[in-house]
Amino acid sequence: MQWGIATQRGNKWLPQSFHSVLERKNQRDSKVEESRNHQNPIKMSKMSLK
Repeated sequence: MQWGIATQRGNKWLPQSFHSVLERKNQRDSKVEESRNHQNPIKMSKMSLK
């Protein structure tokens, strides 16, 4: 099956490409979600100006 679709770089778009694009999107989404839910510990210290 040939779709005749070219990417921005001129490569051919294949059905396998769709799977890898979705996989990378899921990885990015999970990384963003993980960083949004991350709670940094509260650390209080003396502040000084010199």
